[in-house]
Amino acid sequence: MALLASLFKTVTNVVTNDDGESKLLRQMLTLFMFIVDHKKTLCAYFKAGVCEKGKKCKFSHDLSLEDNRGLAIDLYTDPRAKIGKAPDTIITCRDFLDVVEKNLYGFNWVCPNNGDACTYRHMLPTGYVLKRD
Repeated sequence: MALLASLFKTVTNVVTNDDGESKLLRQMLTLFMFIVDHKKTLCAYFKAGVCEKGKKCKFSHDLSLEDNRGLAIDLYTDPRAKIGKAPDTIITCRDFLDVVEKNLYGFNWVCPNNGDACTYRHMLPTGYVLKRD
């Protein structure tokens, strides 16, 4: 809660209730609690070997979660093909290649070249070797 509170210190005009609690902060915390499944997130303290909470820890102590985190995204198929919006070109999007090389590509990535309407493929060509590897 302190982390989220520190993020909103720069907001100058925040409506508060009688207890002095920010409505915006309360809404963000509520939203955050529904979005994040803590048991699917590896405990950073456990990973470092210093978690003192044991079974009371709300994060997972399963080290296999870290290995599977990046495997869910398939870079060799265009995600728009599933909904029938894949472009009819063999040219791969330059912006897609940039974020893949920088290891920033994920489920929430939106192409800066018109998003889903981008005219280029958002998939790696067969046999493509990443520069980062």
